[in-house]
Amino acid sequence: MAKSMSKRMMDFLLSLNYRLSMYCLESFSYILTKITELVVSRSDVILLKKALLSLATDSGLHPLVPY
Repeated sequence: MAKSMSKRMMDFLLSLNYRLSMYCLESFSYILTKITELVVSRSDVILLKKALLSLATDSGLHPLVPY
């Protein structure tokens, strides 16, 4: 077996990484859109507080926030 990855395998992994990154960005965008709707509408203050707490404490979101 070759020591280095084949070009086909490398292309596959890069493609998979790109698709995963796009999925994460879409998910983060959806979350921000929903929280923005709650802030603007002020229709459900309790849900807004829960959403903001979740946003503040979810360690999985931190890598998605642009610097």
